[in-house]
This record gives sequence, structure tokens and C-alpha cells, in this order.
Amino acid sequence: MEQLNFDNEGGRATEPFKYKYFVGKKIAKVRAGYYHSIVLTTDGKVHYSGNNKHKLNLSVLEKHFIVEAFGGYEFSAFISRQGDIFVALLTQGGNVTAQEITRWDIPKNGKFISGAGGYYHALFLTDTGDVWSVGQSMYGKLGRGSETGDMAQVQKIRNVKSVSAGGYHSIMSTEEGFAYGCGHGSFGQFGNGLRDQFEYPTKMECEPDKTAFIYEVIACGWGSYLLESKIYFYSNKKILRDCLGNRTTSYLKNYSHKQIV
Repeated sequence: MEQLNFDNEGGRATEPFKYKYFVGKKIAKVRAGYYHSIVLTTDGKVHYSGNNKHKLNLSVLEKHFIVEAFGGYEFSAFISRQGDIFVALLTQGGNVTAQEITRWDIPKNGKFISGAGGYYHALFLTDTGDVWSVGQSMYGKLGRGSETGDMAQVQKIRNVKSVSAGGYHSIMSTEEGFAYGCGHGSFGQFGNGLRDQFEYPTKMECEPDKTAFIYEVIACGWGSYLLESKIYFYSNKKILRDCLGNRTTSYLKNYSHKQIV
């Protein structure tokens, strides 16, 4: 694994540009954390750019073929081809700490295949459709009620096929095509017209099309996207304006959902 500033160029980019570092390499996946970027290449290697203030020993992953990775707020997680997970700066007890990258031994059915990182919390998905969560448990964003933030399975949902983590909320989609959310809902992230907090996965409705089949979910800082043949965005006017521009706000009621595409 390499920790670098791609192309060794500082500053901010105002336009899309091509990283010369990756010329000749085959990129499999690209992931972004809050202050860092992770690129996986087809040979199972991990390339990292951004904040490495804790000076982690990134060579820990060199002996493993990494097929998935994600970043959260000041932590990163990596999943190997065997389904093992490796985590930096977040403990199995749910605390953020300046520790090295460590392999977590988790009793489970199946193997881990993907995950998502939010604001000091993470979700992990197994190939059997089970979700595990860890980190800060405020607002119920771990989907396990008032439990502590240690790594544990979310019991009230099954057959999950995708997960995503936002600032203080989490969303999941199931094989049946439904979307579920938990955590902080004061910006209308759950699309039910309420500004409530949900401590367990709660079904989200795609009004007016309640028959929509959701195949992917994306949580941003204070909003949620549900992807079908159309896109549904859940948040309030200010967040939608920040994400999409002023021209869309006249079509959205405060603290409700809106189909935007």
C-alpha cells in the first residue's frame, strides 16, 4: 500500500484533471473519505492520498488482496478477498483512536463484502445480506437503538444489498427493492415528512411512486439519495440548494422528499 499525494502536487484543483501517477495502472474502485482518497487497483493494491496525520503503518495491507475500501471521518476500512476487514483509527469498541491498521476478528455468517463510513460510524455488509455497525451511537445511526457503539450486527433488517452512511444517519436497500433509514432525521433525510430520530431501520417511502424498486442508496452529509430508474433526494431546501443549485428549490417542500430526476 502506498501513501502519497498523487503526482506530488499540492493545492486545490478547480477543474477535473488526470493523475499521472495512475498511467499504466488499472483502477478497480475509487473511494473518498472526509479528508482522504483511496484508490484500489485490479491487482488488489491500495493507493492512498490525503491526510495521514496519525502516520499509520500502511504496509500492513501489502500481503492481502484488497477488493473493497471506504473512508469515514478520520478513519478508513479495507476488506480483503477472503472477507476479512482491516480498520485504521477506529476500534471494535467504537472509539476513534490513533492506532495502527488492525484486522478485526468478527464472528459472523458469510463474509464481509462492502461497507460505508460516516461521521465516526461505519457499516459493514456481508454476502448473506446482514449489516454490522460500529462507532458513535448518537441519534440511533447504528440502527441498534441505544446500544453501545461496539461492533455488532443490526438485528432488525435482513436481505440487505447496499449500505451508505451520512453525517448522523444511515440508509440501506434490500433485495426486495425497499430502502430503510435510521438515525438523525431533522433535515428530512428519510423522506417521510417527519423530522424524527429513528433508532432502528425504518422503511422509506418514494412518494408519489410507492412501487419504486430501489437498487442503490447514497447518504451524503445531511441528505439521502435513493436510486431507481429515477433519483429521489431527501433533505430540506437549504441542503438541496447547496447540492444542486437554486433553480431546484422551488419544487421542494421543507422536510420532505423530492424526486429530482
